[in-house]
Amino acid sequence: MNSTISQQELETFKAKVNLWLSLTDDIKKLTLALKELKQKKNEITPEIEKFMNSYEINDAKTQKGTIKLIHSWSKEGMNKKTLTDKLGQYLQNLKLAEEAITYAYDNRNKVEKTRLKIINPKKSNNPLS
Repeated sequence: MNSTISQQELETFKAKVNLWLSLTDDIKKLTLALKELKQKKNEITPEIEKFMNSYEINDAKTQKGTIKLIHSWSKEGMNKKTLTDKLGQYLQNLKLAEEAITYAYDNRNKVEKTRLKIINPKKSNNPLS
């Protein structure tokens, strides 16, 4: 690894960091706006579904496409409690199921993930700093 950084490399690095910080700020603003839009959409979705259900409307044609009322079934999420309960029922031994699940959870492989994170400087209450 080269320990000397040329001035050009340093300037390029600084420019990339500034761009990265700017993009991060833009993403935060857009994420907040997207969250607000999704919240508004989620507030009116049940009303539209209720109307379509009550009048047995399966397809609502609009200028932007057809809104289709679809009913589907999915399985509930698999978590430690559900897995322990179901395995306990299957084995007819809740204690053995709990031991097996604890073993499986405790012996999972670890995966390293690398990412960049912004650490905002803490604001000091000290007026001298």
